[in-house]
Amino acid sequence: MRNVRLMLAMGMLVSACGYGTGAKPAAPPPSAPTAAPTPTAPQATRTPRGAKSDELVVWALARPDHGKAPLMVPFEVNVWGDTGTLKYVWNFGDGSKRSRERSPRHIYKKPGTYTAKVQVTDSVGLKGADEVEVDVYDPKDYPL
Repeated sequence: MRNVRLMLAMGMLVSACGYGTGAKPAAPPPSAPTAAPTPTAPQATRTPRGAKSDELVVWALARPDHGKAPLMVPFEVNVWGDTGTLKYVWNFGDGSKRSRERSPRHIYKKPGTYTAKVQVTDSVGLKGADEVEVDVYDPKDYPL
């Protein structure tokens, strides 16, 4: 029964359009003339964290960004405005060796507040940087 209804509906659609009857379908009504678009002034764009248009926009993340020593922190970085291959330099703020990985992991062994910084350079020399703070607590102060 469902197939019969579908075939009837299709038949009504075909005959309403004039197909299969030899008649040509009616032409669409002429459209009203449209006015030329009004030019608009270019919109100012804001770049995050005060970045200039000739530098990369860099956003560094540390998760977790706090905890008991020793604390292993995975870092990641997001970059906008790059043109090609990116180079990374991470400074973890604790005097340890720098990393050139995009998403390094670092272990903070001693309690303290550290500022991890990343600088990113693209293949045409554009640069950008960001930093993230990591708080490492003494395990004696937080026994749980």
